[in-house]
Amino acid sequence: MKMRLIEQIHLVALSFNWNFNNTLAILMSAILGFLLQWSGALALGATSAVTHVVLGQFKTCQFAGMSIYTYLNLKQQSSRTSPRQASTLSKSKLSKENGNHDGNFGAESV
Repeated sequence: MKMRLIEQIHLVALSFNWNFNNTLAILMSAILGFLLQWSGALALGATSAVTHVVLGQFKTCQFAGMSIYTYLNLKQQSSRTSPRQASTLSKSKLSKENGNHDGNFGAESV
């Protein structure tokens, strides 16, 4: 039973697509995780445990607040832009990218 579990772990680890980008992403994540834990330990050494916990809760509340603020702003922007305006904007951008610069910036050609 124990040997079968070890074999399964090896199969999973070896079946991962270990290319340069994936390996770099995993190593960068490990380095950033280490730095995060180290900075937490330094902060804990400089302050009390209660202060450390309160600061952690503050960061959580700040993240939640920023997420809600962003969600509400995106929702408000999408309600302001009507489908007609979005269609006109995308057509204008497309015509400019295609080189339609004959002075009729508002005119569309299909």
